[in-house]
Amino acid sequence: MVDTPTLARAYLHRLEARDWETWSEMLHADVVYTTPQSRERWHGRHAFLRFNRSYPGEWHLQEKWILGDAGRAVIWFTWTVGDERGDAQAFLTFDEAGLITEVTEFWPEPYEAPERPAPATVRY
Repeated sequence: MVDTPTLARAYLHRLEARDWETWSEMLHADVVYTTPQSRERWHGRHAFLRFNRSYPGEWHLQEKWILGDAGRAVIWFTWTVGDERGDAQAFLTFDEAGLITEVTEFWPEPYEAPERPAPATVRY
């Protein structure tokens, strides 16, 4: 059985540390990352990695709590970018090997997405 809370914690901590190599190793090659507020979706490990590596600003993430079951986990975290701060949630889905196959993040409010490199981003 996959220990999803422990994997979710490692996911967030590696992301915060910008440990791109070990963070991306946690992702299935065909992972799907979705942000409903901006109606954007990224397909694949490389697209998701490129998104995070190029995200503007000096951002930070801090865990509030994590809840998980056999194949899923939810992370409630605080984000900080400059003087801005807020809460967000990440819903993770894992395969039998413990790789993340899907990430859906909910941010505080809907927003219009900035221009992003194509073709990595799909708007829906």
